Amino acid sequence: MALYDNLLVFAAILQAMTLLRLVRRRDLSQRGYFVVVAAALALAGAAIVQGNRFFGAIAVCLCALTVALPWLLERAARQAFALGQPRWGVRMTGLRALLMPGAGLGRQQQILAGFALLDRRGPAAALAHFRALLAEAEDTAELAMIHEQIVAMLLHDLRWSEAVTHYESQFQPGYAALRPALGLGMLRAYGELGRLDAAARLLRGLEGGPLGQEAGAAELIGQARLTFLAFAGATAAVDATIAADRGKALGLSPASATLLQAIAAERAGDEPRARTLLQAVPGLLRPRDARVGAAARARLARLAHPSAA
Repeated sequence: MALYDNLLVFAAILQAMTLLRLVRRRDLSQRGYFVVVAAALALAGAAIVQGNRFFGAIAVCLCALTVALPWLLERAARQAFALGQPRWGVRMTGLRALLMPGAGLGRQQQILAGFALLDRRGPAAALAHFRALLAEAEDTAELAMIHEQIVAMLLHDLRWSEAVTHYESQFQPGYAALRPALGLGMLRAYGELGRLDAAARLLRGLEGGPLGQEAGAAELIGQARLTFLAFAGATAAVDATIAADRGKALGLSPASATLLQAIAAERAGDEPRARTLLQAVPGLLRPRDARVGAAARARLARLAHPSAA
Protein backbone atom coordinates (compact mmCIF):
# COMPACT_ATOMS: atom_id res chain seq x y z
CA MET A 1 0.00 0.00 0.00
CA ALA A 2 2.80 2.41 0.90
CA LEU A 3 4.52 1.77 -2.44
CA TYR A 4 1.29 2.43 -4.35
CA ASP A 5 0.64 5.66 -2.43
CA ASN A 6 4.20 6.88 -3.06
CA LEU A 7 3.98 6.07 -6.77
CA LEU A 8 0.68 7.92 -7.09
CA VAL A 9 1.99 11.03 -5.33
CA PHE A 10 5.20 10.90 -7.38
CA ALA A 11 3.19 10.61 -10.61
CA ALA A 12 1.09 13.63 -9.64
CA ILE A 13 4.24 15.66 -8.91
CA LEU A 14 5.78 14.72 -12.27
CA GLN A 15 2.60 15.67 -14.11
CA ALA A 16 2.38 19.00 -12.28
CA MET A 17 6.03 19.79 -13.09
CA THR A 18 5.43 18.93 -16.75
CA LEU A 19 2.45 21.29 -16.91
CA LEU A 20 4.49 24.06 -15.29
CA ARG A 21 7.28 23.58 -17.83
CA LEU A 22 4.79 23.74 -20.72
CA VAL A 23 3.30 26.97 -19.34
CA ARG A 24 6.77 28.52 -19.02
CA ARG A 25 7.69 27.63 -22.58
CA ARG A 26 4.49 29.16 -23.97
CA ASP A 27 4.59 26.71 -26.89
CA LEU A 28 1.10 26.78 -28.44
CA SER A 29 1.87 23.75 -30.61
CA GLN A 30 1.71 21.57 -27.48
CA ARG A 31 -1.77 22.56 -26.33
CA GLY A 32 -3.14 19.08 -27.01
CA TYR A 33 -0.44 17.47 -24.90
CA PHE A 34 -1.11 20.00 -22.15
CA VAL A 35 -4.74 18.84 -22.04
CA VAL A 36 -3.68 15.17 -21.91
CA VAL A 37 -1.30 15.73 -18.98
CA ALA A 38 -3.79 18.00 -17.19
CA ALA A 39 -6.47 15.30 -17.48
CA ALA A 40 -4.06 12.68 -16.12
CA LEU A 41 -3.17 14.99 -13.21
CA ALA A 42 -6.87 15.52 -12.45
CA LEU A 43 -7.33 11.75 -12.43
CA ALA A 44 -4.40 11.35 -10.04
CA GLY A 45 -5.82 14.07 -7.79
CA ALA A 46 -9.23 12.39 -7.75
CA ALA A 47 -7.62 9.04 -6.92
CA ILE A 48 -5.70 10.58 -4.00
CA VAL A 49 -8.76 12.38 -2.58
CA GLN A 50 -11.20 9.47 -3.03
CA GLY A 51 -8.73 6.69 -2.30
CA ASN A 52 -9.71 5.02 -5.58
CA ARG A 53 -6.99 2.52 -6.47
CA PHE A 54 -8.39 1.84 -9.95
CA PHE A 55 -8.17 5.50 -10.95
CA GLY A 56 -4.79 5.69 -9.25
CA ALA A 57 -3.37 2.79 -11.24
CA ILE A 58 -4.57 4.40 -14.47
CA ALA A 59 -2.99 7.73 -13.46
CA VAL A 60 0.36 6.08 -12.66
CA CYS A 61 0.36 4.20 -15.99
CA LEU A 62 -0.51 7.40 -17.89
CA CYS A 63 2.32 9.23 -16.17
CA ALA A 64 4.78 6.49 -17.07
CA LEU A 65 3.69 6.42 -20.73
CA THR A 66 3.14 10.13 -21.43
CA VAL A 67 5.69 11.80 -19.11
CA ALA A 68 8.42 9.49 -17.80
CA LEU A 69 9.11 7.36 -20.90
CA PRO A 70 9.08 10.35 -23.33
CA TRP A 71 11.54 12.11 -21.00
CA LEU A 72 13.89 9.11 -21.17
CA LEU A 73 13.47 8.81 -24.95
CA GLU A 74 14.26 12.51 -25.43
CA ARG A 75 17.55 12.16 -23.59
CA ALA A 76 18.40 8.93 -25.36
CA ALA A 77 17.71 10.61 -28.73
CA ARG A 78 19.94 13.55 -27.83
CA GLN A 79 22.69 11.12 -26.88
CA ALA A 80 22.25 9.27 -30.17
CA PHE A 81 22.62 12.52 -32.13
CA ALA A 82 25.65 13.49 -30.02
CA LEU A 83 27.28 10.11 -30.73
CA GLY A 84 26.76 10.49 -34.45
CA GLN A 85 23.82 8.06 -34.70
CA PRO A 86 21.04 10.26 -36.12
CA ARG A 87 19.03 7.30 -37.44
CA TRP A 88 18.56 5.92 -33.95
CA GLY A 89 17.78 9.44 -32.75
CA VAL A 90 15.03 9.75 -35.37
CA ARG A 91 13.53 6.39 -34.38
CA MET A 92 13.45 7.24 -30.68
CA THR A 93 11.94 10.64 -31.41
CA GLY A 94 9.24 8.92 -33.48
CA LEU A 95 8.34 6.65 -30.55
CA ARG A 96 8.31 9.70 -28.26
CA ALA A 97 5.86 11.44 -30.62
CA LEU A 98 3.50 8.44 -30.36
CA LEU A 99 3.58 8.65 -26.56
CA MET A 100 2.88 12.40 -26.46
CA PRO A 101 -0.44 12.90 -28.29
CA GLY A 102 -1.21 16.51 -29.07
CA ALA A 103 2.40 17.64 -28.57
CA GLY A 104 2.88 18.49 -32.23
CA LEU A 105 5.86 16.14 -32.52
CA GLY A 106 4.62 14.21 -35.53
CA ARG A 107 5.86 16.85 -37.94
CA GLN A 108 9.28 16.63 -36.35
CA GLN A 109 9.86 13.23 -37.92
CA GLN A 110 10.45 14.59 -41.40
CA ILE A 111 12.46 17.43 -39.95
CA LEU A 112 14.68 15.10 -37.95
CA ALA A 113 15.10 12.95 -41.06
CA GLY A 114 16.97 15.95 -42.43
CA PHE A 115 19.59 15.48 -39.72
CA ALA A 116 20.04 11.85 -40.75
CA LEU A 117 20.48 13.14 -44.30
CA LEU A 118 23.05 15.65 -43.02
CA ASP A 119 25.00 12.75 -41.52
CA ARG A 120 24.93 10.70 -44.74
CA ARG A 121 25.21 13.30 -47.50
CA GLY A 122 26.19 16.62 -45.95
CA PRO A 123 24.63 20.06 -45.36
CA ALA A 124 23.75 20.76 -49.01
CA ALA A 125 21.49 17.69 -49.20
CA ALA A 126 19.92 18.50 -45.82
CA LEU A 127 19.24 22.09 -46.92
CA ALA A 128 17.56 20.84 -50.10
CA HIS A 129 15.41 18.50 -47.98
CA PHE A 130 14.25 21.28 -45.67
CA ARG A 131 13.57 23.69 -48.51
CA ALA A 132 11.43 21.01 -50.19
CA LEU A 133 9.44 20.66 -46.97
CA LEU A 134 8.54 24.35 -47.13
CA ALA A 135 6.30 23.69 -50.14
CA GLU A 136 4.40 21.04 -48.15
CA ALA A 137 4.02 22.98 -44.89
CA GLU A 138 0.42 23.68 -43.90
CA ASP A 139 0.54 26.01 -40.92
CA THR A 140 2.66 28.77 -39.46
CA ALA A 141 4.08 26.61 -36.66
CA GLU A 142 5.34 24.05 -39.15
CA LEU A 143 6.79 26.76 -41.39
CA ALA A 144 8.62 28.28 -38.42
CA MET A 145 10.07 24.89 -37.50
CA ILE A 146 11.33 24.30 -41.03
CA HIS A 147 12.81 27.79 -41.34
CA GLU A 148 14.54 27.20 -38.02
CA GLN A 149 16.18 24.06 -39.39
CA ILE A 150 17.29 25.88 -42.54
CA VAL A 151 19.04 28.43 -40.32
CA ALA A 152 20.55 25.55 -38.31
CA MET A 153 21.94 23.94 -41.48
CA LEU A 154 23.47 27.23 -42.62
CA LEU A 155 25.05 27.63 -39.18
CA HIS A 156 26.33 24.06 -39.32
CA ASP A 157 27.94 24.81 -42.68
CA LEU A 158 29.58 27.96 -41.20
CA ARG A 159 27.62 30.19 -43.60
CA TRP A 160 27.20 32.90 -41.01
CA SER A 161 25.95 35.73 -43.22
CA GLU A 162 23.36 33.57 -44.99
CA ALA A 163 22.16 32.19 -41.65
CA VAL A 164 21.66 35.66 -40.19
CA THR A 165 19.92 36.93 -43.33
CA HIS A 166 17.52 33.98 -43.38
CA TYR A 167 16.85 34.22 -39.65
CA GLU A 168 16.14 37.96 -39.68
CA SER A 169 13.87 37.63 -42.73
CA GLN A 170 11.69 34.99 -41.07
CA PHE A 171 11.67 35.63 -37.31
CA GLN A 172 11.17 38.39 -34.79
CA PRO A 173 14.42 39.49 -33.07
CA GLY A 174 13.67 37.69 -29.79
CA TYR A 175 12.71 34.34 -31.32
CA ALA A 176 16.13 32.71 -30.89
CA ALA A 177 16.05 33.46 -27.16
CA LEU A 178 13.25 30.86 -26.87
CA ARG A 179 15.19 28.18 -28.77
CA PRO A 180 18.36 27.09 -26.91
CA ALA A 181 20.38 25.56 -29.77
CA LEU A 182 19.29 28.22 -32.24
CA GLY A 183 20.08 30.99 -29.76
CA LEU A 184 23.62 29.72 -29.22
CA GLY A 185 24.18 29.34 -32.96
CA MET A 186 22.88 32.81 -33.74
CA LEU A 187 25.03 34.30 -30.98
CA ARG A 188 28.05 32.74 -32.68
CA ALA A 189 26.92 33.99 -36.11
CA TYR A 190 26.53 37.57 -34.86
CA GLY A 191 29.96 37.34 -33.28
CA GLU A 192 31.54 36.05 -36.50
CA LEU A 193 30.01 38.98 -38.40
CA GLY A 194 31.20 41.50 -35.80
CA ARG A 195 27.65 42.43 -34.78
CA LEU A 196 28.31 42.48 -31.05
CA ASP A 197 25.32 44.75 -30.37
CA ALA A 198 22.95 42.13 -31.80
CA ALA A 199 24.85 39.38 -29.93
CA ALA A 200 24.50 41.33 -26.66
CA ARG A 201 20.73 41.74 -27.17
CA LEU A 202 20.36 38.04 -27.86
CA LEU A 203 22.39 37.14 -24.77
CA ARG A 204 20.20 39.39 -22.62
CA GLY A 205 17.14 37.69 -24.15
CA LEU A 206 18.50 34.26 -23.27
CA GLU A 207 19.33 35.28 -19.70
CA GLY A 208 16.05 37.13 -19.05
CA GLY A 209 13.70 34.82 -20.94
CA PRO A 210 12.01 31.55 -19.93
CA LEU A 211 15.20 29.60 -20.64
CA GLY A 212 17.18 31.64 -18.13
CA GLN A 213 14.73 30.62 -15.39
CA GLU A 214 15.28 26.87 -15.89
CA ALA A 215 17.90 25.29 -13.64
CA GLY A 216 18.81 22.77 -16.34
CA ALA A 217 19.73 25.57 -18.75
CA ALA A 218 22.67 26.88 -16.69
CA GLU A 219 25.18 25.05 -18.89
CA LEU A 220 23.82 26.54 -22.11
CA ILE A 221 23.59 30.05 -20.64
CA GLY A 222 27.19 29.68 -19.51
CA GLN A 223 28.24 28.70 -23.04
CA ALA A 224 26.38 31.70 -24.44
CA ARG A 225 28.14 34.10 -22.06
CA LEU A 226 31.53 32.56 -22.82
CA THR A 227 30.89 32.78 -26.57
CA PHE A 228 30.01 36.46 -26.28
CA LEU A 229 33.12 37.14 -24.19
CA ALA A 230 35.28 35.38 -26.78
CA PHE A 231 33.99 37.50 -29.65
CA ALA A 232 34.35 40.60 -27.49
CA GLY A 233 38.05 39.76 -27.14
CA ALA A 234 37.90 39.31 -23.36
CA THR A 235 40.83 36.88 -23.23
CA ALA A 236 41.36 37.08 -19.47
CA ALA A 237 37.73 36.21 -18.70
CA VAL A 238 37.64 33.39 -21.27
CA ASP A 239 40.93 31.90 -20.06
CA ALA A 240 39.82 32.10 -16.42
CA THR A 241 36.54 30.32 -17.17
CA ILE A 242 38.19 27.55 -19.16
CA ALA A 243 41.36 27.12 -17.08
CA ALA A 244 39.84 25.18 -14.19
CA ASP A 245 38.40 22.18 -16.06
CA ARG A 246 38.93 22.93 -19.78
CA GLY A 247 35.27 23.95 -20.06
CA LYS A 248 33.77 20.65 -18.85
CA ALA A 249 31.45 22.44 -16.42
CA LEU A 250 29.87 24.19 -19.41
CA GLY A 251 29.66 21.05 -21.52
CA LEU A 252 32.55 22.07 -23.78
CA SER A 253 34.98 19.60 -25.28
CA PRO A 254 38.73 20.41 -25.11
CA ALA A 255 38.64 21.30 -28.81
CA SER A 256 35.68 23.68 -28.55
CA ALA A 257 37.17 25.31 -25.43
CA THR A 258 40.47 25.87 -27.26
CA LEU A 259 38.62 27.31 -30.27
CA LEU A 260 36.90 29.88 -28.03
CA GLN A 261 40.26 30.85 -26.53
CA ALA A 262 41.64 31.29 -30.06
CA ILE A 263 38.69 33.48 -31.06
CA ALA A 264 39.19 35.64 -27.98
CA ALA A 265 42.93 35.97 -28.72
CA GLU A 266 42.27 36.90 -32.35
CA ARG A 267 39.65 39.48 -31.42
CA ALA A 268 42.04 40.96 -28.86
CA GLY A 269 44.67 41.37 -31.57
CA ASP A 270 46.99 38.58 -30.38
CA GLU A 271 47.24 36.72 -33.69
CA PRO A 272 50.35 34.64 -32.81
CA ARG A 273 48.56 33.13 -29.79
CA ALA A 274 45.38 32.64 -31.81
CA ARG A 275 47.35 30.79 -34.50
CA THR A 276 49.06 28.58 -31.90
CA LEU A 277 45.73 27.68 -30.29
CA LEU A 278 44.09 26.94 -33.64
CA GLN A 279 46.96 24.67 -34.63
CA ALA A 280 46.40 22.73 -31.40
CA VAL A 281 42.72 22.05 -32.13
CA PRO A 282 43.20 19.05 -34.52
CA GLY A 283 45.01 17.11 -31.79
CA LEU A 284 42.09 17.63 -29.41
CA LEU A 285 39.25 16.62 -31.73
CA ARG A 286 36.75 13.94 -30.72
CA PRO A 287 34.31 12.15 -33.05
CA ARG A 288 31.56 14.71 -32.42
CA ASP A 289 33.92 17.68 -32.96
CA ALA A 290 33.93 17.66 -36.76
CA ARG A 291 32.27 21.08 -36.92
CA VAL A 292 34.78 22.49 -34.41
CA GLY A 293 37.63 21.22 -36.56
CA ALA A 294 36.12 22.81 -39.67
CA ALA A 295 35.68 26.14 -37.87
CA ALA A 296 39.29 26.04 -36.65
CA ARG A 297 40.62 25.31 -40.14
CA ALA A 298 38.56 28.12 -41.67
CA ARG A 299 39.77 30.59 -39.05
CA LEU A 300 43.40 29.49 -39.44
CA ALA A 301 43.15 29.92 -43.22
CA ARG A 302 41.74 33.40 -42.73
CA LEU A 303 44.64 34.32 -40.46
CA ALA A 304 47.10 33.01 -43.06
CA HIS A 305 45.40 34.94 -45.89
CA PRO A 306 43.63 37.95 -44.37
CA SER A 307 42.99 39.52 -47.77
CA ALA A 308 40.80 36.55 -48.72
CA ALA A 309 38.50 36.99 -45.69
